[in-house]
Amino acid sequence: LECQLHYAQAQLDKLKKTNVFNATFHIWHSGHFGTINNFRLGRLPSAPVDWSEINAAWGQTALLLTALARKMNLTFQRFRLVPYGNHSYIEVLAEHRALPLYGSGGFRFLWDTKFDAAMVAFLDCLQQFKEEVEKGDSGFCLPYKMERGKIEDSATGNSYSIKIQFNSEEQWTKALKFLLTNLKWGLAWVSSQFTKDNTDSLNR
Repeated sequence: LECQLHYAQAQLDKLKKTNVFNATFHIWHSGHFGTINNFRLGRLPSAPVDWSEINAAWGQTALLLTALARKMNLTFQRFRLVPYGNHSYIEVLAEHRALPLYGSGGFRFLWDTKFDAAMVAFLDCLQQFKEEVEKGDSGFCLPYKMERGKIEDSATGNSYSIKIQFNSEEQWTKALKFLLTNLKWGLAWVSSQFTKDNTDSLNR
């Protein structure tokens, strides 16, 4: 019996330390690319990442921001994120219109602005998440400033567009890497709150 109690306590301690978000979403980098669960987000002339991998990365990214918003009881203004694997999309609420968070490559795709509009909308949602966190934690700050579809590197003062049109693959990939870095900071903040809440309730 004592052995069972010891095991149960060990499991409880493990649960206190385990975080569902950190266990489910792993954001890192691979060279010039930001990665989420080992999927690269972006592509370069020297590393033409397959669109199926980019689309999978966007699916994981959309799922993570949706989960973080839900954890905070945040409902996004103007948009609704719909995580749907490789075919995730963003609904424009006022227009009942779907913007695809996935690409296909090719000439026709390069002239389709819907994918760009979806990425700009995603950045808008991430900004809304940031502002929601700041309401409860004035000390919270993301490493990269986001504004109107662009991400700024404060170290250099350079801004990078999240759009693929009229943009180089290098700059687009850098913007996506910064986006994932911001998301990783958001994930860390929610995880710390989640762990704290769990520990408090388990210790009551």
